[in-house]
Amino acid sequence: MLAIDEDRALQRLICDRYSGPARVLIENPYVFDAFWRALREHDASGSWEQRFKTSQRAALHSVMSRDAMGTLTVVFDRLYVLRNQLVHGGATWNGRVNRRQVRDGVALHGELVPMILSLMIEHPETEFGEIAFPVVGA
Repeated sequence: MLAIDEDRALQRLICDRYSGPARVLIENPYVFDAFWRALREHDASGSWEQRFKTSQRAALHSVMSRDAMGTLTVVFDRLYVLRNQLVHGGATWNGRVNRRQVRDGVALHGELVPMILSLMIEHPETEFGEIAFPVVGA
């Protein structure tokens, strides 16, 4: 996407307009996959914390240096964990927990998805890979 985004709209969106919400997601251990894996596996070693700190430092460096690829990579990882919380029950409707990351995630998706779709429509010659869930049936 970044390669075909000649106007750098994605970079401006994630590095300027949504740098605050991106930082909130980057700094939140509850949307970091290794935290939940350690919890599920009863791993008390604390190794997830070191991975979180390393990831956090690299991601914040990406934000500060306006590295859209690095920032988006981490943000999409965090959004995927947030999505799993919503779909699989870790966050509930009108609950009090996780509201800020849900609000920021919704706002990010609300602008990222249309922007990405527009880029795809504007560049039909670009190969985006296999369709993971193609239309089947009637």
